[in-house]
Amino acid sequence: MFTEKTILSVAGAGLCVIISIAAQPLGAQTASDEARLQKLEQAVSQLQKRNAELEQEVAGLKKRTAWTPVVGAEGKTKT
Repeated sequence: MFTEKTILSVAGAGLCVIISIAAQPLGAQTASDEARLQKLEQAVSQLQKRNAELEQEVAGLKKRTAWTPVVGAEGKTKT
């Protein structure tokens, strides 16, 4: 009976050690993943902002460069 309790206690302690060792890399990976996710979210935000700026610029260029024939006061310049 005594040896059975001792074996169970040692096995339980060993299991706790194995779980704590396995949990350490998971914690480090979670922090790393969190930092990576934050960087990706920041990059997406910057890209969305830049995209909006470029869309405004393109819209402005389309308005400014709308094709209209330039005709002088005399009409056609070639005779």
